[in-house]
Formats: sequence, C-alpha cells, structure tokens
Amino acid sequence: MEYNDRETVSECNPEGPTEDTNEPEKLQLHWHRCKNVKHKFSEVKISNADYLMDVSKWRSNVTAYFEKIHHSLGEIQAVVSRLREDLSFGQPFDQWRLFNQTLYYFSSTEQTWNEAQNLCTVMNATLVVIDSDGEQEYIRRYRNCVYWIGLHCPTEGTWHWVDGSDYTANVKFWASDQHNGTAGDCAVVSDDGSWQYRPCSSEHFPICEKTAA
Repeated sequence: MEYNDRETVSECNPEGPTEDTNEPEKLQLHWHRCKNVKHKFSEVKISNADYLMDVSKWRSNVTAYFEKIHHSLGEIQAVVSRLREDLSFGQPFDQWRLFNQTLYYFSSTEQTWNEAQNLCTVMNATLVVIDSDGEQEYIRRYRNCVYWIGLHCPTEGTWHWVDGSDYTANVKFWASDQHNGTAGDCAVVSDDGSWQYRPCSSEHFPICEKTAA
C-alpha cells in the first residue's frame, strides 16, 4: 500500500489550506485527517508483520518436511541393508556374500589352516580378520559349522592376524581358557560362536574376506 507523502503532510499540517471555517472546526478536521492517516500506516505495519509470520511458518514447515524425508530415507536404507544380509544367509556355500562393504566367502570344503589361507590368497583375499563386534555377530550367525579365521600362533602364547593387524588392541571373543595357545595352533569360530584354538593341521571350513570393489 503506497501513500503520497505530500498529501499525508498536507492532511496533517495545522497550517493547511485556509477556508472559511472557524478555527475549532479546522482543528477538528485536521485532527480527523491525521487520525485517519495514522490508522492507515498501522494497517500497513500489521500487514507486513503478518507476512513475515507467514514466511517464518512456511520455512519451518519446509524444514520439518525435509527432515522427515531424510529420516525416512535412513529407515529405508537400514531395511534394505537387513534384507540383503538375510538374503545372503539363504545363499549356498562357495559364493561371495556382502556385509558392511566387505565380501565374505564361506567355503564348503574342509581344509587345513595353511590350505585355507592359500585358497583365500588365490581369490585375492585372506582368511577373515574379525575386528569388530558387528563382524563377530555376522560370523556367529553361521555357527552350525566350525570355521578357520585368520589368526594363528607361531610361538606359544603369541597370536598373529594374517593381515598384520594388532592382536593386542583388537577385539577378542575367546571361549574360557582358550586364549593361550601353543605353537602350531590356529583359531576357529566354533559352532557356538566363540573362538577356540585347534591344531593348524586339522581340517575345517575356511572363511575368506576382501574389501568390496
């Protein structure tokens, strides 16, 4: 809404146009004119405040809407990830399975630990190195078998991961009284999901792993 400044000033100017009107009537006329102008400016001010309020509400609604979409996408991605994992459990042995950006190969052939590591090497992989609770839980879900993992004991009481990871700083899931080991022992994930040591010359199923391309 626009107003002509000159008209506004003229309307409110006590020294405005002189007509053949007595002084009280002139003053009353100008007073009403000024009051009317003041009312008009108040309307403009209120209208502008309402506009700013509407913009603020619109902005809040849009922000809340996009936050809701982002949250929903996160939930969908989590569901898809769980479905992929569940589908992988229905796959036969001797196939690569994806979990957490890593590929796992569950062999159907029982082998010695050295043979198992050689099998993995041929496929540009290593025996699995378990370095997190999540990975341990993933492997445990296959606890119907005993599997070799990439942990061996070249000297008594000293364990080494095949990829050079720090054994001392890494997570461990040994069964009770099963962490010492003697020279020539290698580690397995047993059918109850715990780690145990067995002679490296014994035969068990290998689990190979490599980073997903």
